[in-house]
Amino acid sequence: MRLLESPSSVRRWAAVSVVSCATSACGGQTRITLAEGFPDEGGAGSSGPTLDLIDDMEDGDERLPIPLRDGRSGHWATYNDGAPATEQWPQAQGFFVMSAISPPRGSSTYAARTYGRGLQTSTGWASMEMSVMATIGNPDVDAGSRAADAGLPQGLYDASVYKGITLYARVGDNSQKELRLNVATLQTLPQGGVCTMCYDSFGKILSLGTEWKQIVLPFAELSQRGFGDPVSFFDSAHVYTIDFAFVGPQAFDLWIDDVAFYR
Repeated sequence: MRLLESPSSVRRWAAVSVVSCATSACGGQTRITLAEGFPDEGGAGSSGPTLDLIDDMEDGDERLPIPLRDGRSGHWATYNDGAPATEQWPQAQGFFVMSAISPPRGSSTYAARTYGRGLQTSTGWASMEMSVMATIGNPDVDAGSRAADAGLPQGLYDASVYKGITLYARVGDNSQKELRLNVATLQTLPQGGVCTMCYDSFGKILSLGTEWKQIVLPFAELSQRGFGDPVSFFDSAHVYTIDFAFVGPQAFDLWIDDVAFYR
């Protein structure tokens, strides 16, 4: 089952999220320097946080890399409001492929991209979503739990060992510049059996330009939008999707590359 942000929630800003690698060749774990955007938590001389790659897009398809890394599976997809005038590529809920970067961004030659137009006034929305799921069942979501009874997949990913996510991102020349990163968890999805007023997932508004920018986003900086049931903390142990979304009538064109968790 695919889970979407509801149209009513998108009016208060749709979901968005991204992660990054120091280079596109960071399969598995690697180290990055503090100069690449991370706070100096380790003090002078620290070699920087460890990155666990989610996807560098170099395989060109919608799936997260194979062989699987750190027990993660998942894939990319696009969604929109379904209005007759809305145009989006790749086609919403259709076949997703990565886009070639020309010229390449260093050693990176592919990125996740979605673009389109025709969104309806302030309520129109379109998003690009990456599911992040465990390859084995989560013991907290067993057959006797409310989540399992509601039909939520057992593969929710436990990201609690990480401090946040990072990625590279940019927008096209005529695109909206602001979007929202949203991370869906059991707390904010009706399938989790926790919320009554759902879909108010934790996230953050991002501002981008036409040049590639590294985004470093600590989980501690994520917050709800305020229209749903308030949650006292971000449940990084039960992550389901990471979304990037635009709202409003202006055309959109988003590029995402080298997504990773960091410790």
